[in-house]
Amino acid sequence: MIPLAIICTSIVLGNITYLIITDNQKQHEMERIITLDEQVDKFIEKIANVRGYTMDDMKSKSRKSELAIVRQMICYLTRRHFYHTNISYSQIGKRINRDHSTVYYSIQEVEKMLEMNDKRMTALFNEVMEAFNLGKAA
Repeated sequence: MIPLAIICTSIVLGNITYLIITDNQKQHEMERIITLDEQVDKFIEKIANVRGYTMDDMKSKSRKSELAIVRQMICYLTRRHFYHTNISYSQIGKRINRDHSTVYYSIQEVEKMLEMNDKRMTALFNEVMEAFNLGKAA
């Protein structure tokens, strides 16, 4: 059993982002913990699957244009989706074997391309939004 104080500290630090605690006669029992890394990996994999890629593809050294665009979108959406956990560029980069500066650059590129209504990036963004049932971009 983990004391409640430790659980709360972990949540604040972002190490534990989801947990279920059951109160059974004043005894707290942790049933399932999903770490931030696990959540980010699932999120990345779902985005990659939109275009038929796997997590291994995202971690590969390949610089193919289509793959690079999906990676950039992953960086952008991961940073935006997990903003409440203060996820760092380094943490995102570790999930896809990239440096923090690459993650930062990717986010800047996606923002610029979406702002300019780049067809490829907007199409990918819309596909991902539909996969997450969030609709299309305006």
